[in-house]
Amino acid sequence: MKPKKNRMHLFVVLAHAFCLCVCAHAWAAAERFHEGVAFYEAGDYAAAARVFEAVVASAPARVVPVAAWYNLGNCHYREGRLGWARYCYARALRARWYDQDIRHNLAFVERKAGVFEDEGLLLGLFRFPSVKHLGVVVLLCNVVCFGLFTAFSITAWVPLRRAGVLAAVVLAGIGAWYGARYGEVARRIGFVGEEAAISSAPDTVPGVRSAPLPEGERVVILSDKDGWFAVYVPRSRTQGWVRSSVVRELP
Repeated sequence: MKPKKNRMHLFVVLAHAFCLCVCAHAWAAAERFHEGVAFYEAGDYAAAARVFEAVVASAPARVVPVAAWYNLGNCHYREGRLGWARYCYARALRARWYDQDIRHNLAFVERKAGVFEDEGLLLGLFRFPSVKHLGVVVLLCNVVCFGLFTAFSITAWVPLRRAGVLAAVVLAGIGAWYGARYGEVARRIGFVGEEAAISSAPDTVPGVRSAPLPEGERVVILSDKDGWFAVYVPRSRTQGWVRSSVVRELP
């Protein structure tokens, strides 16, 4: 019995040490966050941005500090960096897609930069942070459709049975359309942080033609090569190459 007790004591000590480390890390992050808020309220947006960037960089893996991203977007907006502000808001919104304050700021910055995209009613109401969340919703829709079809197919009243079948078909159609549409926009998404040029090829290739690309533009990253991204711009339906240093990809 003694070795088991010793192992249990060791486990308890290690668990307490782990909890203390986590609490110390959280306390340090909170202190840095409040320091950034103080800089922001004092009007020193550059210093506040550096603090919030440190909070974001020190966050554990798979933990998204939404408040830090949100405030970092506010700092970039105050500095006039609309492209980076849009990225920060989009990063925060991906982790907390139901937050109306983040959505409001994101739409405001998009209109300010002239890159606002109307997503439509369905995508506007149901914006999911990842494909996993979408998969859960699609599974629930399939369960509802199957339940309606099963419930109304055994009823004796023909109009009600037809209405149930029609409702199941409509729900299945909406789910299929939404899944296909979401698949188009859920690829490698990036945002242009500053005004750049989209070229027909990297500048190492002769005969390159370039066109301006506004800051904050949302792009779909198709491939990358030697510091360049091959991108597709959904808003203008154009395709070309952009330097990777001016594009920040959403994880």
